[in-house]
This record gives sequence, C-alpha cells and structure tokens, in this order.
Amino acid sequence: MNVTRMQDSIVDDESSVVPFFKNKTDKMEISHYRKNVTVKKSKLSGANLWREKRYPGSFMMSDAPFDALKAQKIKMFRPYKAKEI
Repeated sequence: MNVTRMQDSIVDDESSVVPFFKNKTDKMEISHYRKNVTVKKSKLSGANLWREKRYPGSFMMSDAPFDALKAQKIKMFRPYKAKEI
C-alpha cells in the first residue's frame, strides 16, 4: 500500500518518540518499546490513511477504516491506539 497523504499531527512532548538522528528533530521515530503516541486533533485533515511528515516509518489510520477491516476479519499490521488532544 502506498500512502502519500502527509500530515504533521504528532505531539512530540506527549509521545514516546526519539530523534532518527542524534540531537536532530527534523526526522523522528516512534519508540518500538513504548508505542505511546499523541496527535493534535486540530491538525488532522480528515484523511483516513496518512503518514507523518517528520516520521519516515509512520503509517497512521483513522478508526473508521480500521473498524471496517476488523469487521471483515482482514489481517494487517499490529495496531496501537493514539491519544487525541
């Protein structure tokens, strides 16, 4: 799946994220051990699938398509729920 929609909604200070390169915050990654992510609701555009601009490995999905895939018992990557503020 090629998701090209980009947003900048992750709140670094309230998420378990680390710089991709030491001491630089232009590229970040979500901690693989503590998958705790907070997104700012006002920065969400209404897209159902998107990637985060500063997070090259990100793949985000809203609840609606996730619930639809789950209802059809389609297996996919292991998800974790983001907190909205």
